[in-house]
Amino acid sequence: MTNTIADNVNGGQKSVSTTSNVATLRVNASAPVISSQITNSNIRIYAAGNSITLQNLPQNANVKVYNLTGQLISSKSLNQVNQDSDMLRIPVQTKGMYFVKVNNQIMRVAVK
Repeated sequence: MTNTIADNVNGGQKSVSTTSNVATLRVNASAPVISSQITNSNIRIYAAGNSITLQNLPQNANVKVYNLTGQLISSKSLNQVNQDSDMLRIPVQTKGMYFVKVNNQIMRVAVK
């Protein structure tokens, strides 16, 4: 017996077919959820323990952190945290690769 499930997500397509106890997953990711875009900036980003630290943030910076699947992990505005600081520390639950968007700039960081 064969069961097939198909889905169209963000312009990409995925399908799952199962035969008996065997499953096959095919993914056609023609459109990424988040594109990697890095421009020259003074922003410093690094991972320390289970957190992502950003330094030299501009005033009123909007910071969003996404995991590899494009799920929003954290969303903060620098003026909500501390108006006198240009640093922000964001805790993360699991190790892995993350995309950090500061205003319109996207950077990636690995938490090990």
